[in-house]
Amino acid sequence: MSVSAVAREALAKQLGISREGPRELPFAALGSSGHKSTARDMEELLRQEWDGAGDR
Repeated sequence: MSVSAVAREALAKQLGISREGPRELPFAALGSSGHKSTARDMEELLRQEWDGAGDR
């Protein structure tokens, strides 16, 4: 058995992934802000965060 096959099998077992049907990815929306402009406004959001970092 190849190293890749062992890794796939171990990950599938640990994550509860089966080959039957679509798999659920509970982490897929991790970081979702709910705002549609986040990517467009990222530079400004980062500037605001970094400017206020010294206040903490």
